[in-house]
Amino acid sequence: MAAHSFCIGLGLIFMPAEEIIRLGFAGCSERFFPFQGGVFHALMSIAYWLAGTMPERHSVLVRFSILVKFTAFVLLLTYYFAVDSILMVLLSAIVDGMMGWITCVLAYRRGLFASLFRKEARHAGVE
Repeated sequence: MAAHSFCIGLGLIFMPAEEIIRLGFAGCSERFFPFQGGVFHALMSIAYWLAGTMPERHSVLVRFSILVKFTAFVLLLTYYFAVDSILMVLLSAIVDGMMGWITCVLAYRRGLFASLFRKEARHAGVE
């Protein structure tokens, strides 16, 4: 996931406008938004890398990564079906959904959700 997001980030930062058009998107003469999206993806790749290399230590990042991937999945599918049927958007939705699902299954197998389901007595005097 980290490598994927880092590469997407670099692509957004450095990809010429003609290539963006070739992928099915309308041209964007202003480079700010692709650059901003690229920087965001590069930063997210750091969070994904930390979550993937030290999941027990960074279990919050693992759960955050799952949230981000499923949010992207829903957003991209909604955009594809409600706004503009760009093939690259649909493919991105599928890939993000798969990464979210795989991360969710691996996190569950490592017990990273156990703390979410523990019943803890938080009343005064109850140990």
